[in-house]
Amino acid sequence: MCGGGPVGVGRVAEDEALAASYQRDHGLDVYVDGHNHIMLRTGSVDGIQMPKPLGELVHAELRARELPTPVIINTKTKNRTFLPHGASALD
Repeated sequence: MCGGGPVGVGRVAEDEALAASYQRDHGLDVYVDGHNHIMLRTGSVDGIQMPKPLGELVHAELRARELPTPVIINTKTKNRTFLPHGASALD
């Protein structure tokens, strides 16, 4: 999840809005903690991790297909972890 930038009124509001979009658009149980990080409450979550170059290609393809998918970016390794969710009953 993104977020956790310098704490300020605007930054907190941005992170709260981002967390709300994760809840609304992806059904994820998230909240913004006291350190301004977006946290995911979970028992288990499926994730697909890949290096930055491949992750950028996959992200571009998902956008082109209009398939919004939450992505966690590791700020140290730059790896991307995609959080896929189950297909709908129509898929």
